[in-house]
Amino acid sequence: GGCVPPVKLTRLGIKHMPPQLIVEYCVGPKRSLHYVQLSAEALLANIEQLIDELKVDPMHRPYLCSVPTTQLGELLRRLQQASSQDKRPIKDSWSQENPMRRKALGSRGRSSPPCMSRKRQQQLSTPSVASSTAHEKGVGRRPPQAQQDGPSISDRTNCMQHGQSWPMHAWAQWSLKANEGSSNNTCSRSSAVAGSGVGNASGVSDSSNSSGTFSNGNSSINESFEIFRKSRGVRSIVTAFKGLFSTCVAADPGSGEQNGDPLDIIKRVVGQQRRLARELWDRLRLHQAQGDGPLLGKCVVVVGAGPVGLRCALELRTLGANVVVLERRTDFDRINRLHLWPWCGEDLKSWGAKVLEPPEMSFGSDPDFLHIGIAELQMLLFKACLLLGVQVFFGTEFVASQPTTQCGTPSWEVHCHLANSNHPGPTAPSVLPGVSILIGADGTHGSVARAHCLQLVEAGNLRKEAALGLVANYSNRQTHAEKNMRPFSLARQFFETLFKKCEQQTGVELENIVCYSSAQTHYLVMTPTKKSLQNLGAWPIGTATGSSTSEKVQSDAALAQIARSVAAFPWKPGQEPLPQEVLDSPVGAPSLFDFSRTRRAASGLHVVQTDTGQDEKPAQLLIGLCGDALIEPFWPEGLGIIRGFFGALDIASATKVWVQTGSRDEATSHFEAAYRQLKTLSASTRKTVLRPDERAYGLDPASRYRFASQAQDRSSSMPAIRVRR
Repeated sequence: GGCVPPVKLTRLGIKHMPPQLIVEYCVGPKRSLHYVQLSAEALLANIEQLIDELKVDPMHRPYLCSVPTTQLGELLRRLQQASSQDKRPIKDSWSQENPMRRKALGSRGRSSPPCMSRKRQQQLSTPSVASSTAHEKGVGRRPPQAQQDGPSISDRTNCMQHGQSWPMHAWAQWSLKANEGSSNNTCSRSSAVAGSGVGNASGVSDSSNSSGTFSNGNSSINESFEIFRKSRGVRSIVTAFKGLFSTCVAADPGSGEQNGDPLDIIKRVVGQQRRLARELWDRLRLHQAQGDGPLLGKCVVVVGAGPVGLRCALELRTLGANVVVLERRTDFDRINRLHLWPWCGEDLKSWGAKVLEPPEMSFGSDPDFLHIGIAELQMLLFKACLLLGVQVFFGTEFVASQPTTQCGTPSWEVHCHLANSNHPGPTAPSVLPGVSILIGADGTHGSVARAHCLQLVEAGNLRKEAALGLVANYSNRQTHAEKNMRPFSLARQFFETLFKKCEQQTGVELENIVCYSSAQTHYLVMTPTKKSLQNLGAWPIGTATGSSTSEKVQSDAALAQIARSVAAFPWKPGQEPLPQEVLDSPVGAPSLFDFSRTRRAASGLHVVQTDTGQDEKPAQLLIGLCGDALIEPFWPEGLGIIRGFFGALDIASATKVWVQTGSRDEATSHFEAAYRQLKTLSASTRKTVLRPDERAYGLDPASRYRFASQAQDRSSSMPAIRVRR
């Protein structure tokens, strides 16, 4: 039938690398761009056949159906010829000169037909020729100039291997599907799927109702936001996000005309009227709006949803990548607490701390110590991931990465295994195609490092005797004595008399002790000597010091009694120790660990490539490590999170250099320069290793380390964190 374009077309142009058709159109006074990214296979096809397919493709038909076939054919032939001759000009070539060209190129318009039917929405999930860059984060922005590694997003969308495609918006789709029966507004729900980027080019943005104030369901929207803001535990967070997202979709039929992350729709509906919501939008906007994104269109897999894995995933997402996180567990259940350096606290505030809970709203107000529970930190970053479009899959294990071919083009894919079918949220596909970057954040003996033969080396300790840590947690019953307790950190070298008195009363010889309290637990970690543990029956004489803690024969009852007696000792003058009823309710059994030696990766970045013929460009896969997989923390100095977060920034910065330069040597050199500084970072070397202005810390290692070289601005960071203290 006939075609009446929903927009007014002004010009049609091409871009040689990557090969694209660019349609400029107007909606009222606003100029916008629609991109048609063409795969290598499409350019090898017959021109007439390609034109016919483009004009019937539901994603591109509204923009191309009225273009004369001769004009469209001329531009496609020019692209085909340039591709065959391997010409790679940087600037765009327009079908006609116009003084408004540069202005149009800088526009940030959206591109998609308005509200679509459910049938049409289903069609959009499998485009026949090529997908627009509207599938990616930052729809309507200029694609990066850098050379692409392997197939483009359009190749990955069209050439699905093993019946799999990249799970671009798995959480948005799952949330709406799970709540499908709760709304009668089919058009608004279908539109919202498009607006969340679920297999669709986005609609033209509408400035109406931008305040997010809706006449119907205001209380429900506010309640859903509060439930999500305060939710704890993975399953509760998942349920709260599903309720919030679907409520916002049902409340705003116009949300289908927006594109981007779930945050865009939620922010539009919840609006600016609530103070906490307004603060959250302001903070996340600093991470979300980062220009065109140097990693735009790149597919990244992060293995491990620990604090560092989630932080690395968020950083890569802010650079424009499509990020998937694979986590073997189904919940965040680690209750131990982490010491935070001041920069880490400010960084967490920029991701929503003191707005999203946990941690509590009082986070950072303790004048003595800054600390956070491991699970609390994971929950905070997980909520940020959900809002910003990072796809986290629980109950899923990494299996392997292997080279493959898509549409005749070499590429890499990641295979994963469903380890627990009773997992919260959507299910991960068994194959993730078109992967360019693989990050291992899965611990010291992580599967990513093992699969790619990344060696660990042991860093010895100057101490000859064992360095042992004993951790115990007790429930916080909110008694009067507990409310008056202040955290403390004491070392024997400064409080010799106090530690001797403790040894006389308990029989435990300690070198250090730390106590942190949260609304749920009291966390104590102490360093007993090996001799005192042997004397109290918690460490049989003759046990090898160098063996792992799990191999040691130890008495849980003896360790529990040791922890209880130390916790009952009055460590601070004028402060009562923990009450007996608290000591009678420990949270789990105490654990003993050995930090006599730490391990670290010999190299934290490696690039592999496919074996191809002489005339075929190989596909490359960057493999990086961060967190404990890169370098184990040294507990007494609280180095775990500061090293972990810095390592996540370092690998993200090196990834950016690799994508922009196409040089593995330059990326490796960039990372290793930062890694050398990271390995020397400790409490004693802090002032000599790090720059003094923490407010200027960002992605570029040169903004953090004194002796890291600037990489010609290639890794220049997002805006520095400037959150009120």
